[in-house]
Amino acid sequence: MIKTHFPQHFPKRRLDALAQLTIGPHLPSVANGVIPYLQARHLSDRGEYLGSQDSFVAPNDLDTSLLLKPGELVLVAKGTRTPAWAYESQLGPLVPSSIFFVIRPLPNVVNPAFLAIFLNLPATQARLQALAVGSNIPSLRKSELAQLHVPLPDMDTQCLLVAMQQTHLQEIRLLEAITSRKTQLFHDLVKQLIPA
Repeated sequence: MIKTHFPQHFPKRRLDALAQLTIGPHLPSVANGVIPYLQARHLSDRGEYLGSQDSFVAPNDLDTSLLLKPGELVLVAKGTRTPAWAYESQLGPLVPSSIFFVIRPLPNVVNPAFLAIFLNLPATQARLQALAVGSNIPSLRKSELAQLHVPLPDMDTQCLLVAMQQTHLQEIRLLEAITSRKTQLFHDLVKQLIPA
């Protein structure tokens, strides 16, 4: 177990003082293509990218300025779930749809993955849901998101928290794989003992 000592409170700053906030482009999507067009369904509730095999940018609409860039993260702005995800350039080019806020934190001040961790915390998610307006499809306003106060540890602490989260998510994926395999083994055993 890692022994760490964190102060009780980190200084807080408004999100708009720490990052540039924009909205993803509204483009028509196509079922087949080269550049994925990121949708809310492509992110898990934990803020993990699940892949995009069903939504692509039409080649005629592709403008390289619309691509996510290293150091950016996205936050779902519409709907009943608002996961955040820090873009990983090794996944290749992606264009975020207009359902996302694109957040570009100040380099050397905010680690994008740390900011995604903060935005995905249950307390932050509850706050974002409370800020969302609309009766049919709740939507976050950019002005409301901009005023969100973010605790800001030093960069070393942010990086430590990101590393801890990566290990945590790896453990969860391993446990899910073990559970799935154990379930399959049990079903196979039952089929052998009680043939249909």
